[in-house]
Order: sequence, then C-alpha cells, then structure tokens
Amino acid sequence: MLTRAARSPFYLFLFLSITFAQDSVFWGTWVNPPASIGPTIDYSTHPVYTVGQTTELHWITVYSNYSIALWQQHPGGGWATLGPIIYQTFEPSNDLFNWSVSPLRFNLSDSDIFFLWLYPGVATEQGSDAPKDRPSITSHYFNVTVEEKAVPPASSSSTSVPSSPSVSVITTSVSVVAPSATEITSTKTPSLGHSSALSSGAWAGVGVGVAFLALIFLGGGTLWYRRRKKQRSQPTVQPQVPGHSELPAWGTRESVVPMKQRAPAEAAGWKSPVEMDEGADSGRFSNWRRHPEQPVPMSPRELPG
Repeated sequence: MLTRAARSPFYLFLFLSITFAQDSVFWGTWVNPPASIGPTIDYSTHPVYTVGQTTELHWITVYSNYSIALWQQHPGGGWATLGPIIYQTFEPSNDLFNWSVSPLRFNLSDSDIFFLWLYPGVATEQGSDAPKDRPSITSHYFNVTVEEKAVPPASSSSTSVPSSPSVSVITTSVSVVAPSATEITSTKTPSLGHSSALSSGAWAGVGVGVAFLALIFLGGGTLWYRRRKKQRSQPTVQPQVPGHSELPAWGTRESVVPMKQRAPAEAAGWKSPVEMDEGADSGRFSNWRRHPEQPVPMSPRELPG
C-alpha cells in the first residue's frame, strides 16, 4: 500500500490527466471510494465496508469550504435519502479522512447501499440545487454490512450420576446450526429430579431434631410433675373470718336452762279425762284404745322469766 508521500505524485498525475482530458473546468473527484460512474442499478462491483472498521476516505477538489454527507440509496434506484454530515472543512489542503464505518441514523434493513456527497458550502446547503459554477461531487456506491459473529462451539459436558434403581439418566443430542452452515452437536444431560432416598446427612439432621424435641418435652414434663407434687404436699389453710372464730354462747350445752315441771293447769275449754261408764255405748267403743305413742294434750306452760 502506498504511503501518503508516495501517493501524492500519483494523485497529482491523476488530477492533471483528468484536467487536460476534459474541456470543462475540473472541480474534483473521489479516489476512495471510487468516483461515481453515473446512474446505475448494478451494485455487484461496489466496495464493501463493515460496521466498526476504519477506512481512509480520499478525494481531490479545488473547493476550500465544503462538506461531506452520507446518503442512502434506494435498492430499486431512482431516488436516495440525504443523511448526516460526516466531514466539514474550511481548508483546501484537507483531502483525507479516517472514517469509522457506521450507518448512523439509517436502518440497514431498508437498504445497505450508500454513497458520499461532497458539496461546497455549509451543512445547511445540503441537498439544494448546486450552481453550475460550483457543482457537487458524488462517490461511487458502496455497501455497509454488519460482521456476522461466529458462534462458539458448544462444549460437551457429562455429569456422573450415582447408581440408583429409581434414577434413570436420559441423554439428548441438540444440533445448533450456525450462520456458516456448520453443524455443531452439543450433548446435554438433563438435570435430575427429586430423589426418593434421603442422604445420610439428611437422616442425621432428622435424628438431631427429634432428640431435641424429646428433651424439650421431657424437661417440661419434669417441671410440671414437681410443681404438682409440691402443691399437694402443702396443707390447705382455711381463711379466718373476722368475728366468727368462736361459737356463740347460745350454742353451748351449758347455756341450756332446764324447764321446770309444773302441774298442769286447766284452761278454759279443757277438761281432764274421765273414765266412761259402761253402758249402751260402751260396747261400741269397747275396742277403742288410746294410741300409746300419741301425746297427751298438755296444758300451756309458763316459760321461765
């Protein structure tokens, strides 16, 4: 590849050749990408630039104040969409620019065909009809693509499974097709489900938990039994009611005063019993007897004063 110092005579020779070959005034031309060859829909010979790469844009012009814009060409031809400014200068000596390839605001799904538009003036004059004495300079069409990332080969991993009558290992093969049409086979082992058998560590944990609960219940039962036994051993103390610690005087045997026996007195309407004469009616009442347990009517007594 020629250095910039070696390319200068070449570009100067090209510039002079074009100048002398044409009858009209030369305003400039594109070197990289190449100069436009006019309207065409044959895009097979276009340069191809990858997004992210840095490419050197090179042109020749007599303008001292100009701008370079990126345009997107419609795939069917006939029209294009103007885009953003990628370079602007006010010095005639600048004819090189390192461009980081990017579609900028354009969508590559609409079209991947682009060209560069060099025109005199500032950015606001882009797309306007250039005067005949200061025409614009367009480059050849080029394509902008996105680099396809290679799919890394899938690693094959195997998992050792302990032998168990209730566990079965299922192996499946999955084929992944990369953009390069290379078939990559990846062997995957599905994850095992829940095992019905507990490990020794799990059994040990269960045993410790059961022993801990047994100690708690045993300690609680011991404390309850001791408290119950202590309550039973203590005598029951009846509460003392104020003023009722001794029996009343009238409830004792000594306070009972025997009643004096007095002779029965006849009261009005009462008569002493007499024997009935045997007569006509005696036969009727001969079988009558006083009930031995029936109390004899007593005359009222006089209570002691």
